[in-house]
Amino acid sequence: MPVPKKFFSYLLIYTIFISAFIILFYRHNSPPQQSAKKGAPSSDWKIYNSEAFGFELKIPPNYFDWEESDPGTTLPHQISFHEKSVGGFSLSGLYLTITDRKKLQQYYMGKDPVKNLSDYQQIELADDKDITSITPATLDGQPALKVIYGNGRDMVFLATEPDTWGGPVKYITQYNGKFYIFEYYSDDPGVFSLYDQILSTIKLSDTAQEAEPPGGRDCITGGCSGEICQDTGTEPAISICIFKEEYNCLKHSVCEKQTNGICGWTQTPDYLDCINKLK
Repeated sequence: MPVPKKFFSYLLIYTIFISAFIILFYRHNSPPQQSAKKGAPSSDWKIYNSEAFGFELKIPPNYFDWEESDPGTTLPHQISFHEKSVGGFSLSGLYLTITDRKKLQQYYMGKDPVKNLSDYQQIELADDKDITSITPATLDGQPALKVIYGNGRDMVFLATEPDTWGGPVKYITQYNGKFYIFEYYSDDPGVFSLYDQILSTIKLSDTAQEAEPPGGRDCITGGCSGEICQDTGTEPAISICIFKEEYNCLKHSVCEKQTNGICGWTQTPDYLDCINKLK
């Protein structure tokens, strides 16, 4: 005798119901799954070392470093650390800006004096209304300030060389004439704990080279594209913001005092080669 079609329909519904009940029962009574922790540094973390800038730190094996700007220019030198991804480069990461006192005062503070971390803290509080807190911190045993912003950004500034500065300044750091400014950027604030772990591994050293080469100590670059070489004692040069390809070749030149005592560009073979390729 053939089985009615309704029987199979009822059997299917019954099977689905029982399966759903078993799954829900299992989930309800099973212990919660522990999410993976982006935790403390482990033995497989890589060491990033920069003798030129006098520091080293450890980064996870799936992270890479990215450098911007050229040392010796008026632009700060920036090194950032990012997680590798299949989709390519991500702006999320731990950013380290390295600059010196003169450049910091010119590009971050204008003409305001920055004698110590306390001065910097007062200037920052007056200028940035998004700050929710500034608290004391340390990096590699050096005094620092941790700044928390209302939008969730987390910035670290460390001021070192206490004999010179007499104590704290803000998650800005001065060590052997250099400032170290750490900034956290991510759409996921949960990754900030990982950045904390990275910063906990930092070691500052005395290997850092002088902030500016002796030949260029009295000269800085100015203008919209950094195309003007001028004396540090003059007002910052202002130029029309028109990009020219030859400006890009200036990274192969040196802004320094010339034989006539005036600041100017010292051309190098690499600069001339770069210019010739544009003709």
